[in-house]
Amino acid sequence: MRRILTAMALVVLALAVFAWRETRAWGGSSREARHVLALIQRANYRAALAHGTEGDLLAEQGDIAGALRHYAAALQLEPSTPSIHNNLGILWSSVGKLDEAIAAYQAELTINPKAADVRANLGMALARSGRLTEAEASFRDALRLDAGSAEAHFGLGSLLADRGEINAAIQHLREAVRLRPGFAPARDALAQALTLRRP
Repeated sequence: MRRILTAMALVVLALAVFAWRETRAWGGSSREARHVLALIQRANYRAALAHGTEGDLLAEQGDIAGALRHYAAALQLEPSTPSIHNNLGILWSSVGKLDEAIAAYQAELTINPKAADVRANLGMALARSGRLTEAEASFRDALRLDAGSAEAHFGLGSLLADRGEINAAIQHLREAVRLRPGFAPARDALAQALTLRRP
């Protein structure tokens, strides 16, 4: 992967030199300059995706520092690369840095406001931070965008159960389990909620 990233960096450098030479050769024509800039932006975007992929791999291996380096490099090349902020939020959340996670999820939503999974992730981080009203709104927004989001049903169901709204919680937790039968936290939360239900 490091060879790929080095190759991508060389491509970006080569395109920058190419852009400079071509602009001089064409006498600064704005049409040609825009074309060359578009080529450079595409190269930056591809390099950002490569950094994001390497960051994901390192995060899975538990190399938090390495993952953070690659995510930062990706965002420096192209701040609007899809999923990078979300994956960064997941990483921050996994190490308990909830303010950083919330900021990352919010940044992702400025790029893709209709991402139900990101809204569910944001809801989880907000709930863990004690910001329950915002968490509920985020889960409900996620479900408006995607009624099949098991994570949003689980998050909302858990929040409602903690608040004592057991029947509503059970509905959401049942739906989470129906959507993802192997979702152990949702199954556990549903079993606990069922024991609290009044006849």
